[in-house]
Amino acid sequence: MSTDESLTEDNQEWQLAELVDAIASEIDHAEDTLSLKSYARGKSLAIKQLNLDLEVTVRRGRDGEIWFRTVVDPKENGATVLKLDFTQVLQSQLHGLRKPLDRPVDNRPLGTLPDITEKEIKQLNAIAIYSVDDLERYTQTPAMIAEVSRKTDIPDPRIRMWRQLPFLNEVKPAKSPPGSSVVIEGGNFGSVPSPDALVLFQGQPAQIISWSESRLSVIMPQVRGFGVLFAVIDGQTTNTIPWEATTIDLLVRDITLNPPLPVAGDLITLEAVLINHGSSPSGSFQVEWTINNLSDLSPHGILQPNQRSQDSSIRHQLRFKAGFHIIRFTADPQQQLPDINPSNSTFTKKIWVKSRQQLTIADFRPIKTLDPLLNPTLGPADVLSLVFRGLCRFNSLRGLLVPDLAVKWKLETVDKITKILYFQLHDNLRFHDGTPLTVADVEFTYQVLQKIDSPWRKLVLTSIRDIKVVDQKTIAFTLESAPQRLPSQSHRFREIDSIESVAKSPIDPQLLTVGIVPRHGYGTEGFGIKPIGTGPFQVETFGSSGIELSAFPDYWQGTPRFDQIVISVICDHNQLLDMVLGHKVTAAV
Repeated sequence: MSTDESLTEDNQEWQLAELVDAIASEIDHAEDTLSLKSYARGKSLAIKQLNLDLEVTVRRGRDGEIWFRTVVDPKENGATVLKLDFTQVLQSQLHGLRKPLDRPVDNRPLGTLPDITEKEIKQLNAIAIYSVDDLERYTQTPAMIAEVSRKTDIPDPRIRMWRQLPFLNEVKPAKSPPGSSVVIEGGNFGSVPSPDALVLFQGQPAQIISWSESRLSVIMPQVRGFGVLFAVIDGQTTNTIPWEATTIDLLVRDITLNPPLPVAGDLITLEAVLINHGSSPSGSFQVEWTINNLSDLSPHGILQPNQRSQDSSIRHQLRFKAGFHIIRFTADPQQQLPDINPSNSTFTKKIWVKSRQQLTIADFRPIKTLDPLLNPTLGPADVLSLVFRGLCRFNSLRGLLVPDLAVKWKLETVDKITKILYFQLHDNLRFHDGTPLTVADVEFTYQVLQKIDSPWRKLVLTSIRDIKVVDQKTIAFTLESAPQRLPSQSHRFREIDSIESVAKSPIDPQLLTVGIVPRHGYGTEGFGIKPIGTGPFQVETFGSSGIELSAFPDYWQGTPRFDQIVISVICDHNQLLDMVLGHKVTAAV
């Protein structure tokens, strides 16, 4: 056999632990030799440090073991240098970090551990744990157990079970209010508690109620929020498990008013914005409305965590006199709930209620209908002009027809007999029911005028040939005949801010002042009694004796100065005069 073949046969694969054992054995022999030399010569001789640099190849086995082979051929490529430094260690440095050497060695294989699986054995082998003794050496402290658990993905409690150390598996319930009773399940607790036994949550001790080998009953401390729970049994600290001391946190954010700008005498709805910002349902409680130091209690149902209350008790309706008023809403005023921040459970607001501005008018003209498409008397002084608005309005003081719902118009001359009048609507136009007014409503209004038997029908048919929606804001009317005065050819698409006078309008001005009606509401039963318009006032009541109007807060030109207009129909002129002279009405028509 050649020398190379002999070296190859002797150079078998080895594991690091085997190498360390072999080197330790050699060091023992060397230490014995040095001890004899020291005795013979009267000098102290010892090995303080040994450094080894080995060129090796590395292989990982199927079960996760790491195998090394020393490189003997200097021509071999890809070798890894393994550097080993052996240094003397003080005895105090070993304390608590490794298993005492005087304890018996447990060389049982991992398969003898209770309920261990093949997968778990392979996971432990992957970090060089092959026996029960290896497991004990690798898990001497809670931190070491946690590290083994992290590297192997084996739960901490299972490792503690194999080590016969106390462990926690579960807390029932997983969350509950502070001071509540919970059950802790685990193992290796012992049949009776040790003198130093403790159960801690967020560092605060729980009161132990009952004890058995695998179950503890405790009353949790008065602390709140998320945290970890663990036990100390016979000087051993268990693993930690998360637990939550649930909380109730009733928060009143605001008090809203509807209408937002209240007027004296109006029915006002107050609503509290109440939310449970805690992590636990609140249970039933009471709420208190305090209006100008007068309180009223109401019951409130359970409020779930992170939910806004929809309970009827958060709403309160009443009428105020003019002036300032102090409103306060309090959730759980008697503080029956374990609220973590009771100061957030109340909200106070100071509101201003303005005096009602009312205009009372007497009119001798009877009102038959409030439908603007059936009423031919729509004019600047007519009640319908307060409820409905048209594309234009007639300014009697200036003698001009000026834009109203339309922000501007322009006239296009197509040919000698074809003229197109364009209208562009204002933004944010709304009907009294809150629905946006669009060019489709304008188109609908004039199409209805062409069809129904109304005072306007003949005028519409003889003036307007076609109606077309151009875009979301623009509508076009193709006129039947040329206007009496037309722009010159060089200004055929010129914008016009206003037509100079009614007499020179390209279309009968009455048609441009017709009130626009909603396509979604017109034709419904009762429209002529309580219509939906776009004017500054909306109809509250209407009858043969008169009409009552209230201000429309979303009117495009702003909320009207008057909150209410009451129009009484007095057909007797003498009676009408008496009411004016007696100051029973503000004005008369």
